[in-house]
Amino acid sequence: MCAGGLDGMKRHWDPLVSMLDGDTSDAAKVAATRIMMGIFTLATGRSSRVRKPNCVMTDATESNMGETKVNEIDPDANKDLPHENKLLNWGLTSRIHHSLLKHLPQLIHALLRGNDNRIESGATQYFKRGGSSNGISGVVHPGRCCIVPFTSWRLHVCILLAELLTHNEPEEKSELQNLNGNEEAEAFSLMAMNAVMELTLPPALQTNNDDQVSESTVLNPWPFLCDWVFDYPENTLYHFQFIRLFKAICMEHHEASLRLVLQKLKFVSRAVKTCSGAYANRGVLLVCLNVLRLRSHSLAPSAFLCQFLKSHDAWKGFQDELLRMTLEQERHSHPVPSKESYFGESINIDLGSSYAVQLGFDGIETYRADSATVQQQPLIAEAADSKKKKKKKKGKRN
Repeated sequence: MCAGGLDGMKRHWDPLVSMLDGDTSDAAKVAATRIMMGIFTLATGRSSRVRKPNCVMTDATESNMGETKVNEIDPDANKDLPHENKLLNWGLTSRIHHSLLKHLPQLIHALLRGNDNRIESGATQYFKRGGSSNGISGVVHPGRCCIVPFTSWRLHVCILLAELLTHNEPEEKSELQNLNGNEEAEAFSLMAMNAVMELTLPPALQTNNDDQVSESTVLNPWPFLCDWVFDYPENTLYHFQFIRLFKAICMEHHEASLRLVLQKLKFVSRAVKTCSGAYANRGVLLVCLNVLRLRSHSLAPSAFLCQFLKSHDAWKGFQDELLRMTLEQERHSHPVPSKESYFGESINIDLGSSYAVQLGFDGIETYRADSATVQQQPLIAEAADSKKKKKKKKGKRN
């Protein structure tokens, strides 16, 4: 597709993005984010509005005597057949993704707009029972108070960001090469991750304060995304999107993002400390820690993630507790919980298990150093045999 087509599609997004980044009402922002999400999910085939091949139709034209022909349709028929997405075949998915990447700084600026004070003070404050936020006693407080709501439109922007960082269709690689004119074009998700890491870090995370930050500066969203997990401990809708974002950089092993999240933001230390107590966000943090554990098992020991976790004392000291807490979550419930109920249950939570498949590690195996050497051994043996044959031929000639 020509560059003019991309610029034309980019102009179609301008009104929606300006609504998000402007002084508009929350209802207008929610409408804009839903339109953007609806278009992108339709293009990627993830939308619930896409009709599947074995979908049961309830239209009156397909009914007999007022009753739908549900019994005549086999729900298992054609379940393995892939759904033909015409938008994907026409190349609109790659165009939409490419045009949204151009608007990524504006989307992130709208996402983080007006959150500086919230980050400093905390979105959720905890009070002792019987106290209150304004210092006036007499009203029993439930224990916590959400000062700044997360809002629905901000959640939709996080979903759109997660879609951009996780979308990667192998069929689109050839078209992406045609767009950029580069035979070694990057994957869609990798392009989005690189675009995010090109943004300026907040002043507190800059080593020498090289980049000056103003009100119009678009900051890197990862510090805010990580803080929101702890600032909104009961917002499970956002927690699910954070797991998608966190798993994306781990599966890609995007070293620049991992260095920021794990090293500078100290996510592992904060997660281990929080999981040690009875906090509401312990579930999402356990999932993230297990993603780190499983991903490190599939990488070479020289990889950054393996080296970082190997040198992290809090991580190494929390491994037994992490396995214990994960196994407790995976065990089936019993009518009467007791110590005897755990006997006889063998649950696997390593790579290759159903638990790993649920986390997105389907088909990923544990790294084995022998596999690389075994593949090289036949080549070495063939080279040695060829040398021996050459020596024998030389001896015969002499």
